[in-house]
Amino acid sequence: MATLEPQCAVLMKCATNNPAPGDRGHKHKDMIRIEQALARAKEQGKKVLKKDLAAKMWPDSTPEGQQVNMTKLCSGRRTMINPDWVGIICEMTGCTADFLFGLSNE
Repeated sequence: MATLEPQCAVLMKCATNNPAPGDRGHKHKDMIRIEQALARAKEQGKKVLKKDLAAKMWPDSTPEGQQVNMTKLCSGRRTMINPDWVGIICEMTGCTADFLFGLSNE
């Protein structure tokens, strides 16, 4: 499982249910670049689908629930990002956490 780079700690704080004082729970539509990670995986010859990611990220949910969760995460309507999900996405797509959070294009 991938580990989070130290730079991601600041971004993970923004994605939790505990916003900073005075923060009205702003949304970060591009906080996590799942679409781009999937596109990169495809370019590298890996066939990874959103539904495959969702099944691994929310194994106890129904397929419909997994789809709703993934849609919310991709659209920025999810108010929390579980660090375990970052590891799953990185492992399945072959990208780094820095890439997922826009800290790197590598």
